[in-house]
Amino acid sequence: MRTSTLARAGRAALVLAPVLSGMLLSSCLTPVSPLHRVALPAEEPADSASSNSSAATAASFVPVPREDAKSGWSFDLTPYVWGTRSDTELTAEGLKSAGTVKFSDLQLGYQLHATATNGDWALFTDLTYLPLNADLTSGGTSASTNLDAVFLELGVKYNLTELSAGGLGSLAIDVVGGNRYYRADTSIDVLSGGSVASDRDWIDIFFGSEARLQATKMLTVRARADVGGFDIGGSKLAWQGILEAGLQLSPSATLSAGYRVLDVDYNDIVNGAPFQFDVQVHGPFVGLLLHF
Repeated sequence: MRTSTLARAGRAALVLAPVLSGMLLSSCLTPVSPLHRVALPAEEPADSASSNSSAATAASFVPVPREDAKSGWSFDLTPYVWGTRSDTELTAEGLKSAGTVKFSDLQLGYQLHATATNGDWALFTDLTYLPLNADLTSGGTSASTNLDAVFLELGVKYNLTELSAGGLGSLAIDVVGGNRYYRADTSIDVLSGGSVASDRDWIDIFFGSEARLQATKMLTVRARADVGGFDIGGSKLAWQGILEAGLQLSPSATLSAGYRVLDVDYNDIVNGAPFQFDVQVHGPFVGLLLHF
């Protein structure tokens, strides 16, 4: 009802395109070692700086020696609160409800993200709890709909390269992949009579890319896009886009805020009756990253 699978694929491509295009820009930027930290160069005498101003502009940052920047494990833990709007189409035991939950009917999701990094590799997990309680419609009749959804992501990242972007700082580009587990507990209560409840869980594979721009010493901008499902035992199609900015408060704490979109289209037969989870959830989030 909301969108066709082809239209969803088009949306996923649009979400992935900006991040993937960053890879194509690498030919226009100056490659440096794939580091996660960069340092300001030492100041030059005034006459030398003026004679080499163009070179300084093209290489505003230089890499920290690899052995200093890449030794051992580091860990990040980030709790988030996610304010969501959703476009929803749910079917439980053959009874369907559909509608839009607007920002004015604030629904909060809760997220916990953890990353362990060593060298160019990182392991990550992300747990999201999303409750939805709303009056939607079922066959033209109002229906009280309750959904408790849990998404658990396990994945790996690999740092392809880090690029010097001149005055813009450094741009790191990663590839990501993994599995996302979904659990959906759904109940639909039609006000004119009749109620059903159903639950289902499934697992998707996903892959994508992530770009991180270290704009200043204190400001980092991150963009991530991934796509998965492909009707391989899970969703027909699932895609996600995240845009986030982080402001470093201290060496061990960063305040982060951004916008997240998650779109999932899943259909199955449960106990001989159709089950459908066709949901797009999006909205702003805020969190606090703790670095260990």
